[in-house]
Amino acid sequence: MKILVGYDGSSNAKKVVETVADMAKKLEASVTLVTAAWETPDDESHAMLSGQKRLLEQKGIKVDIRSIRSNNPSGVLVRIAEDEDYDLVVVGSRGMGGVKNFLMGSVSTKIVQDCTCNVLVIKE
Repeated sequence: MKILVGYDGSSNAKKVVETVADMAKKLEASVTLVTAAWETPDDESHAMLSGQKRLLEQKGIKVDIRSIRSNNPSGVLVRIAEDEDYDLVVVGSRGMGGVKNFLMGSVSTKIVQDCTCNVLVIKE
């Protein structure tokens, strides 16, 4: 099983990783952590993902990380999920978007609407 996780460094995203860790361990699944943002510097996003990768690897979970510069995080996650045949996409219900999410719609809502595989939204 392959699980794709959207990660933005928010407190809700950290809760998502904790939930995914338990799930992946039980299902013997591999996990890919993805951050997709335009404004996040590459070094910062890589460090953010690397910390979460270490936590998952300590639990014996195979993990890949990707930092993608994009102003469309939901589109990035949907495209990766479909192009690479992921079984599940996991995201938080709220990230760091704030007012932008209110005006444009949340990333999690767009993923649920557009993704062809199963999506799990972890509430704050």
